[in-house]
Amino acid sequence: MNHEAIEFSRYPICDTDIWVRICLGNLFDVIFKKYKKLVVADAVENEILKWERENSNFTFIANKYNDYKDKGLILVIDHMKDIRVEDRLILEQILFDLGFESCFYYGMSEKDKAEYVSALYADYFKMPFMKSNDHAFSDGGKGKVLFPKLLVKDWYKTTEELIFDTMVRIRIRSLVDEKCKRMSDERQKNLNKYMDYKNEDLQNQLALLKTKFCS
Repeated sequence: MNHEAIEFSRYPICDTDIWVRICLGNLFDVIFKKYKKLVVADAVENEILKWERENSNFTFIANKYNDYKDKGLILVIDHMKDIRVEDRLILEQILFDLGFESCFYYGMSEKDKAEYVSALYADYFKMPFMKSNDHAFSDGGKGKVLFPKLLVKDWYKTTEELIFDTMVRIRIRSLVDEKCKRMSDERQKNLNKYMDYKNEDLQNQLALLKTKFCS
């Protein structure tokens, strides 16, 4: 295990949803002042960097991530580099047992996979806690049952720790909720445009085939 891997245990691990909310709430200064550094799983990094490829008003989510990573304030767990060879198969088998169809570095589009990868890493490196807004890690959720000793802090708890002024905290939560909705609406709009384009393209191809074989 390399030096950076040993350092992981000193800091909390953060999932995609929490990072997005930190960005939308512009809480970079306070979160890095409190925790010094954040750790993310390679699976979470893959999710965050998808914002780079999106034609949207929210590409700054990926850009800010890259900025803080370049400054050395975000540490990324690389499954192939930071996990001992003899432990990789064990962790991968746990993922398969959880119902995921591929291992750590493939199939990252599987729903909730990045959160479970983060939980496995948090448990493996004995991190102080995990920042996740995934309901699976709330009381009674599957993640909570599988990792009962893992301390999970959601967005609500995170804002309580970072923002001491109650009114400011309420305002930022409301602002972030509003931006999350706007981002979701924008994604749906872009998806609808893409589907319309694909349908139009399909209709054009069918028309060409009809002309070719039916004329």
